[in-house]
Amino acid sequence: MRRLVLALALTALAAAALLSVAATARAQVVTLSAGHEYGVQLQAGTASEGTPLEYKSGPVVHSNASYAIYWDPANTYAGWESLTSGFLEGVAHTSGPNVLSNVYAVATQYADASGKVAYSSSFRGAYTDVDPLTGAGHCTGTTPPALCVSDAQIRTELSKYISANGLPVGLNPSGGGPTPIYFVFTPPGTTVCLGATLSAGYCSEPGGTEPPLCSYHSFTTVNSNTVLYAVLPTEPVSPTTQMVACQNGTALEEPNKNPADVTVNEIADEQIATATDPLFNGWVGPSKEEVPDKCRYNFLPLNPGGRLSGEFWNNSIESNHYYLNDEFNQAALTEGYPGSPCLNTVTEEPEFTAPTPVHAGEPVTFNATASYVDLGIAKYNWEFGPGETAEVNCEGRTPTYSKTPAECNAASGTGNPNSVASVVHKYAHSGSYEVKLTVIDDGGNSAVATHTITVVPTQLEEEEAKANAKREAEEKATREAAEKANREAEEKAKSPAAIESAKRAAEAKAAAAVPAPVAAASVATTSLKTALSGGLTVRYSVNEQVTGSFEVLLTSSVARQIGLHGTPATGLPVGSAPQIIIAKAILVTTAGGHNTVKIQFGKKTAALLHKLHKVSLMVRLVVRNASSRTPVSTTVWSVVTLH
Repeated sequence: MRRLVLALALTALAAAALLSVAATARAQVVTLSAGHEYGVQLQAGTASEGTPLEYKSGPVVHSNASYAIYWDPANTYAGWESLTSGFLEGVAHTSGPNVLSNVYAVATQYADASGKVAYSSSFRGAYTDVDPLTGAGHCTGTTPPALCVSDAQIRTELSKYISANGLPVGLNPSGGGPTPIYFVFTPPGTTVCLGATLSAGYCSEPGGTEPPLCSYHSFTTVNSNTVLYAVLPTEPVSPTTQMVACQNGTALEEPNKNPADVTVNEIADEQIATATDPLFNGWVGPSKEEVPDKCRYNFLPLNPGGRLSGEFWNNSIESNHYYLNDEFNQAALTEGYPGSPCLNTVTEEPEFTAPTPVHAGEPVTFNATASYVDLGIAKYNWEFGPGETAEVNCEGRTPTYSKTPAECNAASGTGNPNSVASVVHKYAHSGSYEVKLTVIDDGGNSAVATHTITVVPTQLEEEEAKANAKREAEEKATREAAEKANREAEEKAKSPAAIESAKRAAEAKAAAAVPAPVAAASVATTSLKTALSGGLTVRYSVNEQVTGSFEVLLTSSVARQIGLHGTPATGLPVGSAPQIIIAKAILVTTAGGHNTVKIQFGKKTAALLHKLHKVSLMVRLVVRNASSRTPVSTTVWSVVTLH
């Protein structure tokens, strides 16, 4: 309940923050008279966070490789280049499947027909372009600054630099490699304009008819291939009103005490905007807003590390702190819980309830509605026990492809049954079972929750148990009669030889009257992680009271690879590879029946096995008649592969 209250509170704060800045939030896709399009982060504009983005059928970037191009012949970046390049490097090192700890995880819910915007990034280094800025020309118009370059001039310089250095080009290359994204930084004191006229606006300095910009992204063509790029005009050395307007609109926050903190936030926004809308026909809102534009000026949660005002941070990437704008969560428009439209990290916590007790043969419902999943449910996978599964699949619904989001519900999901969050299952036999729920969200991220349930016997199983007990009593009476006959023969015999002969005859008779116990065993655990942390669960059944032992065996060659030592195993099946004993458990029963046992691994053994991604183990069960003076043994083998 506390988490629900917190989620609702954060959602309310986010919505209130969005509404409070609706008149000043700034970003949009603009088209100049020459026909070139730009995704621009402006210092003024409008936003409509309550409406969904629309998928325009164009491509998205499935994985990216970032390049930092510093157009800086005068080497003026020394004070902050390490922060911007270090941020791109940290984003790359942190990226990977199921990484939910920063804003980039929010973008994974957006996709095109061939795949999602995976959080898969690499950093290909920083490059310094020493071509003179003066050679690029100046902007025209009213009182142009000393240095002012247009986007056309930046495109020309970028094309020249890529060609001269043999840098990669292309969007979603057919070979499967990452898409290069070029981040072009201009030095402090340089004004950047989309067009060539300063008075027309869309420049990094105010004064034109259109509002000033903070950064922008677009695309061009180099050697007949598409090149994606973003332009980051460098912030001044000292704080300005424009820097505040390009960050949160209220007060400047510098967790690294560096003006480049503002530029870092623009890098994150442009990288996500480029990935979700590279050609401006990907994910765009009705007012031409892109993914980062829906939650501008939202920076929750604030101050998680207890920093002072002016040094707030809300993302930690490779132990470095950054103040990054929230990103828009499309699923919040349809998912009632948690329903957070603006996220800085992503939460995925599957939970389900299971009734108790559970009776064999009766239907039992498992309910997953308590799961906390920010990005919306794409799939529920249920595992009730060995070989028994169910799936509810909502991957084909929006917000993956369509314009109008739709919740994963009984109409959009497929599986058994089709109630989405709940499934019904019957257990045919009593015993202990581990139930596992795997939740996959709209970003392809997955998480697992498990519960162990106990299924009580049916009336038929109870009758079978009584029959087994009766049979065991009869067998016990037979054994006792044989033992009595042996004693009587000893008393009647007159010589030591007769006594010994009678004893041998009685033992042979008793052994013939005692059948070997019947036993069976199977390994229930399939997860290596579960086995190492909680033990290897083995189900077994016996037909009478027995004593015995379990042994877990590992192939000697695998043991040598990981440095694990143990006692060599003997009595292996013909043709088996050499094995060592790595774990044991004692078995003592008071009657026949079936049950489970957990075989624990030692800490050192578990640590060495943890090196393996998959391992095959042999489990040997040896049982003997517990109440016979001449016990007969039975050996059962099981083989399991843990992943």
